[in-house]
Amino acid sequence: LVHTFYQELWRLEVASQSSLTRTSYASLHPNLEFAEYLRSPSVAARHLRTRLRLNLYGAIGDVSRRSTRVPHCDRGPCEVCGADAVETVDHFLLHCAGFAHQRGELEAAMRKVGNVVLTAALCATVGTPAGDDLRRALLLGGPVEPLLSPYDPVAGTRAVLSRGDKRRLDAACSRHLRAVCRSRDARHRDASRAPAPA
Repeated sequence: LVHTFYQELWRLEVASQSSLTRTSYASLHPNLEFAEYLRSPSVAARHLRTRLRLNLYGAIGDVSRRSTRVPHCDRGPCEVCGADAVETVDHFLLHCAGFAHQRGELEAAMRKVGNVVLTAALCATVGTPAGDDLRRALLLGGPVEPLLSPYDPVAGTRAVLSRGDKRRLDAACSRHLRAVCRSRDARHRDASRAPAPA
């Protein structure tokens, strides 16, 4: 009973934080329990995932412009691809054209893991909200198995990734996060050093 009370209190707190709802934090961390991504052997990836999950990654336009008191809807366009969209965590990781090549390499690496259900889910969900949920969970360490179950060839079963599959996925996603964040940090530094337009 006490656990249920604190679980509900925690859910209400997460729902009240607009910066957390913009990163889909509640779907990445649905329960008040230890987050599995914290077991990743890559300290740098754990650090990046935490900052991205909490919407505290300062190179992203949505976060870097937060201190200017500019309303969220006016924080676009994306500094990287120029799209008329606010550069949120989702835009940065899932949609930004400036990182399409790296996302393609990540997709290939995830398919090489060899898990039939994962490959079917990745192929079936390209460009869909379900695909965004799956890729966000893979990149940021959210629960993946519930998102794979609809693609399991054995109907009614819960898809399970082996420990080896999880390790290979974590390694691929960690490499991708470090690479795109390094690139985004460099672009952010260059933009902040550029002289202001006259």
